[in-house]
Amino acid sequence: MQEYKVVDAIKEYVDRLITQRTPTAYLGVWIAAESVDSNLSQVTVQGNTWRFVPKLESVTGLVGKDKVLMIKFPGLPATIHGVVLGDVTLATI
Repeated sequence: MQEYKVVDAIKEYVDRLITQRTPTAYLGVWIAAESVDSNLSQVTVQGNTWRFVPKLESVTGLVGKDKVLMIKFPGLPATIHGVVLGDVTLATI
């Protein structure tokens, strides 16, 4: 049965490598721009406040309580990519 432990360990290692290289999307609520730099924002994600979140140059006109889509690539900070309009629960892939 030792060979199953080796196979399980290899599978777990490969799964971890894939997860570490996969971008993650977050839905947040925009609070405000940071006072030190208007290109950085404060965003609430699942009840936690994230500070100094950068945004793409094309993302403009944010107002409090806007829902924003953020994407985090491995090794990079989460970045605001746009405003979510409508009911996000209706979205399908």
